[in-house]
This record gives sequence, structure tokens and C-alpha cells, in this order.
Amino acid sequence: MTTAGTDLARAWASLEEELDGDREAVERFVLAWSEHLEERLTAVGYALAAGDEPAARTTLSTLRQSSRAVGAHHLAALAGRALRSLDSGAQAAASVLLPARSVADDTLRVVATQLLAWHARTARAQMR
Repeated sequence: MTTAGTDLARAWASLEEELDGDREAVERFVLAWSEHLEERLTAVGYALAAGDEPAARTTLSTLRQSSRAVGAHHLAALAGRALRSLDSGAQAAASVLLPARSVADDTLRVVATQLLAWHARTARAQMR
């Protein structure tokens, strides 16, 4: 398993524990995060282009926190750096986010692989 895969597995296990073993809730959360990722990246891009710093901060904060929760630490770190760079202006934040789409694509591939493994483990556990 890759480091990213390990990070995701640990985060999901932690979420499962916090949710009293509700694996379906974890899956719903991960799927919702995955489905909204592109939308959030686009929204922050628009906010930065329009000079709407409050909207950019809100979206980046949401992206950072939700990415941490699912174990997408590289993406969470990028969002955090972009938030800090907003103090230097929208241009600085935008330059920090340049690799975000590539990182998001890579992360989504790992998420898909981990979800398949998650389902396999769930199916094996239910068969016992």
C-alpha cells in the first residue's frame, strides 16, 4: 500500500471509530468529499480570480479540513499553504494551488483503489 493509501486507510478507520463503527457513513463521507472536490477547486479559483478573499478563505478552509478528515494530507497541506499565502494576495494563493488539480487527480485514484479494498474487507467481515 502506498503512503497515501495508508494515510487514507488510517483516516477512514479513525472516522469509523468516531462514528461507532458505521462503515457506510464513512463511505458516504468519502464519496461526498470526492464528488465535491472538483467543485471546491473550481470555486476557489473563481474566488481568487474575482478577488473575493472571504469566499476563497471559506472554500480553502473547507477543502483543508475535509481533506484532512479523509486522509488526503497532501491536498490538505496545499490548501493550508494557499490559505497562508492569501495574506500576500490572491496571486500568491493561486500560484500555491497550481499543482492542486494534479494532486486531486492522483488522490482520487488512490481513493478509488482504497474504496474497492474497503468494500472487499467489508464483504469478508460480513461473510464471517
